[in-house]
Amino acid sequence: MKRIKLNTLFKWVVALFIYNLVAKIIIYFAQKTLPDFYRVDTSSLTSLTDSASKYLGSLLGIIAVYIVLWFMFAGIVLHFLRRSWGEESEKHFIRQLLSYKLHISIAAFIILMIPLVEFGLKVPFAQYLALPKTFVDTVSGFWANTTFTVCYLVLILLLIKFRHISYFAIYQDYSLLDAIRTSAREGMTSAILLFLKSIIRLVVASGICFALLYFVQLFADTFFDVNNRRLIANVLLAITSALMYVITAYILNLYVALLTTDHKKDSETKLRGSSIFLQGLMLIAIGAGSTLLSGNYFISPREKYLVIAHKGVSYPNAVPNSLIALKKTIATHPDYIEIDIQPTKDGVYVLTHNTKIKTVSGDTLDISKTNWSTLKTKKVAEDGHQFYLTSFSKYIDLANNKKQKLLVELKLNQTVTDEQLKQFVAKYGKQMKENKSEIQSMNQNVIKRIYQYTSLTTGLLSPVKNTVDGNKISKFYAIEYSKVDAHLSNQIRHHNKDLYSWTVNDKLDVETAYMIGVNGVITDKPRETRTILKNISERLTYRRAFISMILNQQSDI
Repeated sequence: MKRIKLNTLFKWVVALFIYNLVAKIIIYFAQKTLPDFYRVDTSSLTSLTDSASKYLGSLLGIIAVYIVLWFMFAGIVLHFLRRSWGEESEKHFIRQLLSYKLHISIAAFIILMIPLVEFGLKVPFAQYLALPKTFVDTVSGFWANTTFTVCYLVLILLLIKFRHISYFAIYQDYSLLDAIRTSAREGMTSAILLFLKSIIRLVVASGICFALLYFVQLFADTFFDVNNRRLIANVLLAITSALMYVITAYILNLYVALLTTDHKKDSETKLRGSSIFLQGLMLIAIGAGSTLLSGNYFISPREKYLVIAHKGVSYPNAVPNSLIALKKTIATHPDYIEIDIQPTKDGVYVLTHNTKIKTVSGDTLDISKTNWSTLKTKKVAEDGHQFYLTSFSKYIDLANNKKQKLLVELKLNQTVTDEQLKQFVAKYGKQMKENKSEIQSMNQNVIKRIYQYTSLTTGLLSPVKNTVDGNKISKFYAIEYSKVDAHLSNQIRHHNKDLYSWTVNDKLDVETAYMIGVNGVITDKPRETRTILKNISERLTYRRAFISMILNQQSDI
């Protein structure tokens, strides 16, 4: 098998960047045909159905857009595959592009790439499927990570073992079953050696590059003023973004190399010095373009920041949304305590994150279908804790007594009528006004409608980037941390609104969030987070944050 060569990598980089740029533009305009989330009426199932019918054409159009984009990416991969197979004629290109066998192969590769996109790779479609960092952190742990790693390595070995299925099925036009049988008879030694050598080479080279960039920023942090530190950090972000494109191209080319039979050769021309120089300039332009268009760069921080205790806890393993945790969390002096509330069958709002609870006796109860008189007698078993649910009224009474402000998330997973919202305000509005509470909800139309009945501060909660405008409905936006970027932050700042990010527990993430303009950090560690924010606000240093930005802030370009 052949080694990966520089000019092949460069062609991959250019193809990836152009594809990601075109896809970003097309998706942007396609999504403009859909309404803002908060405008979709969720007051009844009929209203929701009417909204879906009204925008059915737009939804189908977006599906068509993604299908076209998929075939565009498949065409790029097929081009490099055919080249590696020694196929110069375009005679069978369309037939091969329409082959389901090609798409199965590419889909398998993209699924394998989803975890790596979490670390900044630029793989098309895998970027759309990557889970938000907050959700990944929630399930992370020693055994979960170990199990995942073992399964991932097994999948890689299966890919290596059956690596030539694509060649036999697509190029030689074998049936899929015959291609599997033929590929299974082939050895793995040369492919495993190629894989190991390539990965070691990649890890060493990228490690050296990241280390050099780190020390450049360390020098800037030590000797330059804050504005020049930020400028240099953004330049390094552009370089790092280009590096991530090279790493992505390297992995894609390794994938193509593994799918290539041993006897096929790829012709390469020797690079001249002028060609290397030109490619270097283009890589810099790609890195700068990716950084500017993605919004993954640093801006001046907000003057003030808020620390918000997530689920009412002051440390990760505390009992969430409980009176016991409230008392301990108040002692850490957060600016707000964030809690989740949802209604019971008889309209009593209780604190719980989950729509269903499991009792110590093994029963499963649906909150919305059970009366409070029953729920309050049941001891809940959750994440190793045993506790009783708390009513919102009792919780906010204690918060008011301690002068602790709340950020209240209305978890309404079903349709809710205007009358039900009026009843909520009538029942809890006085307590919340005394508390100076803020209200947010993933059901953004609820915020639009409840705004009519209360003077409380309301905001839009979203796990993805949200449309930002000057409406009076939202005084703040609460966005999942890895989806926040400088573009979003600047838009929100332009409208004189606040930007909260969730759930931010790692020191590097807290620092990075502050450096991209977040002014409300929702965290499981309020005491530690305040200390981090205090220290970084007194002296901004970027040497850790610029790498964290690339590895943790998800980007589609």
